[in-house]
Amino acid sequence: MAATPEEMTDGERDALVRAALAGLGRGTLRAALQEAGAPRLPIPTPAANALATLRRHRDPASVIDRPQYRAALPYAVAVVSQECLEAVVDALGDHADDPTAEQLEAALDAVAPTFDDATVRVMLASVAIDEMPASGLCLALLDGDGRYGLGEWRSGAAPVEAAGPSAGPGPAGASEEVRAERRARKQREAEERRKQAEDRARAVAQVREARKAGMVGVVHEGARQPPL
Repeated sequence: MAATPEEMTDGERDALVRAALAGLGRGTLRAALQEAGAPRLPIPTPAANALATLRRHRDPASVIDRPQYRAALPYAVAVVSQECLEAVVDALGDHADDPTAEQLEAALDAVAPTFDDATVRVMLASVAIDEMPASGLCLALLDGDGRYGLGEWRSGAAPVEAAGPSAGPGPAGASEEVRAERRARKQREAEERRKQAEDRARAVAQVREARKAGMVGVVHEGARQPPL
């Protein structure tokens, strides 16, 4: 059985985001990287450097799984997904806080004329990794074999760190050492999740403010624009 959003490992969250971004058209991904790295968008230096290096690559989608680009991904995701997410929230209306599967699918159908499927997948991934009320629904769509399915994206997840020997019968000191290591590992994992959540929240806030000021706008390849 697939993991729920709450059960996803950090490696699975990273793999989901990378798989969604890799599905974008090359032009859309390059545009997102360009806008996210614009000097007028104040972002931390590590992220700015990662974005600058990544957007110079001939095929950014082929290398976004490399550790040195990790700091850039929250900004690329925010640029690609924010407008789509706002449109879906508007389409959900009063149901936005906790939609049913049918309500979410109806909202996605409503925004389909404006946003291509690849962009919607990035938006769904951005929700799935943040443990929002609709995260489980978004993850189910990405895990499925329907329109927004991402296939075997979990195969790109980093292996889970070994838990070490079980604390079975043996010297009390050895058992306590194992328990202490487990506690330390859980603390490290919790701190990493907290940092990643803060990075994503900061990226979303900065992109939202930039959009309000008219500084960020990505062309979505394959989008069907409504008639004038």
